Amino acid sequence: MTYDGKGDVLMNLGKIDRSSRPLDNNTLNPPNLPNLDLPCSVTIRGSELAQAFRAARQVGDLVTLSIDQEKFTIHVSGPNDSVTVVYGHDELQGITCESPAKSQYSLTYLVPLGKVFSSIESVTIAFGENFPLAMDFTFSDGSGSVKYFLAPRVEQEGY
Repeated sequence: MTYDGKGDVLMNLGKIDRSSRPLDNNTLNPPNLPNLDLPCSVTIRGSELAQAFRAARQVGDLVTLSIDQEKFTIHVSGPNDSVTVVYGHDELQGITCESPAKSQYSLTYLVPLGKVFSSIESVTIAFGENFPLAMDFTFSDGSGSVKYFLAPRVEQEGY
């Protein structure tokens, strides 16, 4: 591999020559992040959260997250069984919640993300009653950061 000084990376493998232009940060537009004031948040080890999401996925597709001043709960009910994981105030790195809240989200999106944050020391989750879920974490000693949003699954009455 060599850099040509003009912006291209040249790769050679035997008879194969390939030229590739890396991403140019000047051409990237930063995403428009919503400005949400989410009333509750919890900070937890990434490995614990990933394990809870994997266990929940064995039972169903929708996870209910609930929070109050003293605990954070992950719950899934399936047709024949259920999974409930409760983290007390002292088991969490941080918890903020003025009034209890719960909301439901799809594990289809959370379980694969769990593979990413399973080795992360701290993941912060923020949500509220039928609010979007916001997840924040950093990686590589703060070199990169992730802010992930997921819409809630809102059950409407009368349908």
